Amino acid sequence: MKKLIMVSCALLFLIGCAEETPTEPEEGKHPVFLGKWFCDDHPVGVAVAPNGYVYVIYWYLARGGGVAFFTPTGNRLGEWSITGDYRVYDIDIAQNGNVYAIVGNEIRYYTPIGSLLGKWGSPGSGEGEFYDPDGVAIAPNGNVYVLDSGNGRVQYFTAAGSYLGKWGGVAQCSALAVAPDGNVYVSHTGGECIKYFTPTGSLLGRWGSEGSGEGQFKWVREIAVNKSGWVFVADRRNFRIQFFTATGDFLGKWGTRGTGDGQFENPYSIAIAPDEVIYVADEGTNRVQYFR
Repeated sequence: MKKLIMVSCALLFLIGCAEETPTEPEEGKHPVFLGKWFCDDHPVGVAVAPNGYVYVIYWYLARGGGVAFFTPTGNRLGEWSITGDYRVYDIDIAQNGNVYAIVGNEIRYYTPIGSLLGKWGSPGSGEGEFYDPDGVAIAPNGNVYVLDSGNGRVQYFTAAGSYLGKWGGVAQCSALAVAPDGNVYVSHTGGECIKYFTPTGSLLGRWGSEGSGEGQFKWVREIAVNKSGWVFVADRRNFRIQFFTATGDFLGKWGTRGTGDGQFENPYSIAIAPDEVIYVADEGTNRVQYFR
């Protein structure tokens, strides 16, 4: 059942907001801590709308979960719950502000304040069917890419859910992101690496291995790509964020294990705002931190 709070703020949401435009991190340096806010239990996903508002997936252990949305500095504007036995597993935001979410074996899409617009998908292995999907990402042209993890493939669709195509080679993968040039990046948890593909699925390359060195990962999770094509990776069990060029050259890293500013206990998800502010959902400390 959907519930919205602070209606006046929700109306402000539709108008948009203005934020200072930062510079992106320089090569060899990492973004610096700007701020944080605490969320409901287990913030396991984060995405940023074109106007800078931040959407966070929350999981209440006792009553399921949903999506909450905030100003860029963490003022809570509203939320909507997901009823039934399903949880939200990933979200992304289209250029028109619509919110796409994985709920069970479905893709659902909502208005910016949580009214359901449509959905598609059902359990299975056919076209437009899913088995434990883990990731959703919106391309610059509006196409919707879904990491259909249980079937070991990526499927892609129009914004309204019409099937366009698929490719394999992504078994044991956990998240995906689409770059400004349309290329698709997939985090391969089983192989502790990043793979990247053309928009129609031709493999372009890969990088990474298991470990704690530069360009190595332990339980690699979500990824995000900024407007320059740099790839930011949530390296969960190394308690850090690493970032790379579009082809995998190491650029920098930040984070250590802990609860202080700029530290992480379980950096689960990462998203980049239009102004290049970087948001990290740290599920282990129930907070969102942001950097630039």
